Amino acid sequence: MAALPRLLTYADLADMPDDGSRREIIAGELLVNPAPRIRHQAILLTLLEELLAFFGPERAYRPLPAPVELRITPYDVVQPDLVVLPASVVRQRELRNFVEEPPRLVVEILSPSTASSDRRAKMALYARFGIPEYWIVDPDRMRVDAYTLADGAYLPLQEDEQGRVLSRVFPGLAVVADSLFAWRED
Repeated sequence: MAALPRLLTYADLADMPDDGSRREIIAGELLVNPAPRIRHQAILLTLLEELLAFFGPERAYRPLPAPVELRITPYDVVQPDLVVLPASVVRQRELRNFVEEPPRLVVEILSPSTASSDRRAKMALYARFGIPEYWIVDPDRMRVDAYTLADGAYLPLQEDEQGRVLSRVFPGLAVVADSLFAWRED
């Protein structure tokens, strides 16, 4: 009789070397990904700047780029590319590198090594965790697929006539794919 493989936990993750790779655990299985490409980081920076401008100086919500660990269960620990959390949660957790509360918004920027897990395993995990909105930025297709949580599952948000995706969680927040990829024209 073959032994069942042992599920990994956050404790296992904490014992692994810090070699610059992004390590995550989904359903007890280790995912190791290389550092993101420059275009990934350029898109992340553009989106972060837009979110900082939207939330303004009072900042009831704070957008935070990776690495911020979401500890969803002991067997599910991920590092989304960007999370938006209430400022009160950020203040409570400012001396730690993880949060255990569901962000209001999670953004993943697809990379060749992460696209499959971002669209399937992470999407299902974020829905189970109760994250109200999930955006997937696809640099190859130069588009943003945005989803809102309804009855435990994500439903796609449609673009309006100007090509904007309007957030349901943050009224007035719109993401325009063209603006995220404008750095390519510099």
